[in-house]
Amino acid sequence: MSDHIKQETSELLENYLQHCLCGVCAGEQQALSPAARTLRRVAGEMLSSNHSFFESCEKIHGDPREILKSVAAQLPENGGLNWGRVVSLIVFAGILTQKKRDHNAGTPKELAEVLSYFLTEEHRDWLQSNGGWDGFHKHFNKTGVRQQQESNTVSNALMAAAGFGLAGLAFLMAVR
Repeated sequence: MSDHIKQETSELLENYLQHCLCGVCAGEQQALSPAARTLRRVAGEMLSSNHSFFESCEKIHGDPREILKSVAAQLPENGGLNWGRVVSLIVFAGILTQKKRDHNAGTPKELAEVLSYFLTEEHRDWLQSNGGWDGFHKHFNKTGVRQQQESNTVSNALMAAAGFGLAGLAFLMAVR
């Protein structure tokens, strides 16, 4: 029996991380699922509105897989998971993937495996109870002012929480 949610998660994440590494390939855009298009849009918005924060993440050194595992483990603390936190983790993995181009570590497939394990093994109940990737697509495609306010609130809280976690991680890496 195949594990649909694990396969979908792995493909979605690897596709996004590959996109971070090399950009859009010819003919790729029309083949994207609604969730993949939503992920690229929301991730782009998050990168644009929090550019300096994510730029500072590029200075973190070490094995990208281990860094990603460590940050992922801290993410559910202080408020649990939500789609905004998941997107920030995926965007962070994209930053690590781009470092791969420069430092030859952490391929899109390797980092997608780390994220897939985190989401489909460690937090499968959360992912399923939030509608999987269809729920993700619906969440970020609500219409109206309420969604925009919710998105801004989540983004601000997310950056504060993620910043604290990444700052702590950076401190730990520097102390080594």
